[in-house]
Amino acid sequence: MNASEYAKEVGMEEAAAEFNDPSGKFVDGTMYIYALYYNGTYIAQPFNQSLVGTNGLSATDTNGMRFVEACRDVAESGGGEVLYTYPNPSDNMTYEEKLGYVYPVDDEWWIGSGIYLDDLVDKTNSTPLYLGYVKDFMTGAALFAENVSMDEAISVFNNQSGDYFDLDNGMYVLALDYDGNILAHPAYPEIIGENIYDREMKFGVKSIQRAAEIARNGGGFIIYSYDGTDGTIKQNLNYVMPVEKDDYWIISSGISRDLLQY
Repeated sequence: MNASEYAKEVGMEEAAAEFNDPSGKFVDGTMYIYALYYNGTYIAQPFNQSLVGTNGLSATDTNGMRFVEACRDVAESGGGEVLYTYPNPSDNMTYEEKLGYVYPVDDEWWIGSGIYLDDLVDKTNSTPLYLGYVKDFMTGAALFAENVSMDEAISVFNNQSGDYFDLDNGMYVLALDYDGNILAHPAYPEIIGENIYDREMKFGVKSIQRAAEIARNGGGFIIYSYDGTDGTIKQNLNYVMPVEKDDYWIISSGISRDLLQY
């Protein structure tokens, strides 16, 4: 029996007791069930039970995303996947990228679970899926940018027929300076030159300011959300890297949650 069926059968009180048990039948390694009311109050969280009874709507992850609000909104619309970062109980509660799934129980509360992206590995070589693919794409782009002039790199990144425009996977290189001025954007060349430093995405993520912070620290992943044209919440998993030559600038690329295959 899955968790939502169980919750509907036994009711909230009994289900919450089971979900809150770290040794319960709905805990499997790093996977477990948590539960909240739609107002954002925790009902169950087996590895951080101090949250139970508190409201998490304002909680943010390492990217500044109000991830509980994001999960609530997806559950309220019928359920689905959400990307965010969250402490991993099997890795000293270190924040890691996580693919969550949330689902409504009824019109009063919803449940969620998820898997850390590092656990989704290519079984042929144990390489993490998505994280490895996106990181390899960006590492190659950064190496290229370090070995040619800035003007040549920008020209190549803006080329929709070039090696760094992967339309099948929705990946391309976005290049900016640290002030947020767009240097390369092959998908929307008309906005090159615009300043987007203060841009705020859905659920509070200031994606360009966060990208600059990540680049200054050597590079890493960022997750942000936005409203899709079809009325659903969209998300991107991006990898940001600094280019440490010429005037020092930033490159970023990623993959849409909708294109993740697992």
